[in-house]
Amino acid sequence: MFTGHFVFYRNMFGICMFAALFVINFSLSTSHVLASSRHNAMLIIDGSISMGGRIERKSKISLVKKALEPTLKLVRSRLQLGVITYGNRRGGCDDIELTVKLGAISPKRYMKTIDAIGAKGRTPIVKAVRMAAEVLKKRRGQFNSIILVTDGFDACNKNLAALGRDLKNENLGLKIYVIALRSSDAEMTSLRQLAARTGGKYIAANTPKAIRQTIDQVFVTASGGGVPVPQVGPRRMARDASEARTKNAPLAEKPSTDIKPEETDASILEAFFGLGKKIPKIPAPPPLPADIPKQEQPAETSTAPQTPEEQSDPGSDTGNLEVTSVAAIGGAVINGATYIVLQAQDGVSGKFTEISRSSNNRPTFTLPAGTYRLKVQSDLASIERTVKIEANKTKALVLNLNAGFLKLFARPAIGAEILQDKVHYAIYKGAVSLEGKRQQIAQLTQSSPALWLSTGNYFITATYGLASANMEVKITANRRTEKTIIVNAGALRLSSKIDGLPEKLTSQILYVIYDAKADTEGNYREVFSTAQAEGIVRVPPGEYLIEGHWGKTNAKVPMSAVVKAGEPTSATVVHRAGRARFKLKSVSGGTPTGRPYWTFYDISGAEIGRDAKPSPERIFAAGRYIVVVRYQNQRFRAEFSIKSGDQKRIDIVATQ
Repeated sequence: MFTGHFVFYRNMFGICMFAALFVINFSLSTSHVLASSRHNAMLIIDGSISMGGRIERKSKISLVKKALEPTLKLVRSRLQLGVITYGNRRGGCDDIELTVKLGAISPKRYMKTIDAIGAKGRTPIVKAVRMAAEVLKKRRGQFNSIILVTDGFDACNKNLAALGRDLKNENLGLKIYVIALRSSDAEMTSLRQLAARTGGKYIAANTPKAIRQTIDQVFVTASGGGVPVPQVGPRRMARDASEARTKNAPLAEKPSTDIKPEETDASILEAFFGLGKKIPKIPAPPPLPADIPKQEQPAETSTAPQTPEEQSDPGSDTGNLEVTSVAAIGGAVINGATYIVLQAQDGVSGKFTEISRSSNNRPTFTLPAGTYRLKVQSDLASIERTVKIEANKTKALVLNLNAGFLKLFARPAIGAEILQDKVHYAIYKGAVSLEGKRQQIAQLTQSSPALWLSTGNYFITATYGLASANMEVKITANRRTEKTIIVNAGALRLSSKIDGLPEKLTSQILYVIYDAKADTEGNYREVFSTAQAEGIVRVPPGEYLIEGHWGKTNAKVPMSAVVKAGEPTSATVVHRAGRARFKLKSVSGGTPTGRPYWTFYDISGAEIGRDAKPSPERIFAAGRYIVVVRYQNQRFRAEFSIKSGDQKRIDIVATQ
């Protein structure tokens, strides 16, 4: 009996020691997995002036703040978060700030910073996203996301679609989620492309409830919660097959860890260690999709007839549509194209409604059996065709966009460096109408745009400041075409100063530029004007007349400048002028009550200016002048003189 008890307790001791070692080893393994699978996100909050706009009587920025507070508490244990704001301080295109560094979430501290965000400035989205990407670059290999909450496109003339392409090519492994607040689809197209090209999502949220739900779901997704981001608004079709499978698949049954009352110690050990009992196998999570290569070789299957490849998928009333687009039959696969599935609203009107969209390279759509309209577009190349989907079958299509690739460059002159500044390109169809006009199909503002176009002839203009040039281009299918446009531009650098003083003038400056060639009546054509004290103006080569103004009275200096293509020309307007401040005083030395009215004359008696301020300050060219002040039906007159560089005060005594 004693021996039996000893053997039993010895076996129980061995089993317990084994269990302890198993738990320790499992904990270490789990902690290693968690360390290598950290989820990080950078939240970008739009602080532009338009975020002060209202949705159901509340400002957009206040709705965002209100939605964030409970969400931060929800994901605080699963997400490392940083916060970037823009448009919150000075209001320019460089007004971007990393307000909270990437780290563990402290809801109270984060909300204190977020609550201080105003709605003041512009929307430099590209710079803000680039800043967020640089922060997350240090966490490469982890699960990284950028969450952008905005109500508008980049107002600083940056290319959002190109940014998405660049981030994808840099293989940072991050996804961008765009939460768009009450903005038109036309404004947000580039933001859709930005999200799609990084594998993220674009979600429109147009009501307070939608804003709360969307922010909550996006943060859950970014924190690895596994909850798919919903499309707020009317119910829509799945964007691709993987999404459809996620939505339609039943939730996997979770292995029960509860101990039932009737289970004995032995049965628990058997269930834990598999002693005498077989433990049900927990299904492994689905594998992550393989990375899509940066460049793909021409598809070998693209020369095959475009007939459906049918596969059996019993038990469903839906079918799959797999699509690939190529530049030509047997040509290169076009990456980054947008695929849109449309369905007829009715059988009479001929109108279609978009039900699904994807920017994946080879998307798969899961659709109910029926007839659809498929539209594929990559930049300025597109194709549409009717597609019939059969239940339990897969239709594989390779669509020929019949397109070529165009890369544009601009130089200010022959032999000069390629321009890195922004150039405005306008693309027209090559054909000319009976009225002598061409149809414009695109406008681009960047240094060197690259895009797909349908085959054919095009007319392209490039504008750089006030200089412009044009050329005709022929696009051939499956061929890369590079063109350089010589815009024939020089740089005119303008500045102003006071004669004898080194400092440049910074305020109350106006330049008016004229063509130096007079017309038949002796008039000079005004080319442009600017109130920027210092700056560079891009103009065609030639001779110009410059009229520099300082103040609003009579400080005006003419000069001429010759501009050469591809070269900078400096033009400094030198003023011989000074400032004077005027004040009306009583005989006792005090300031009279009431408003005085001032009129200024040159020494010949010609009026040169008026002012109704109590104590006006004016800028005059060097010389002698007369001031007359009207006060309570009385007139007081005084003469004064101005020398170059003067800053004087002139008092007028109001005698009885």
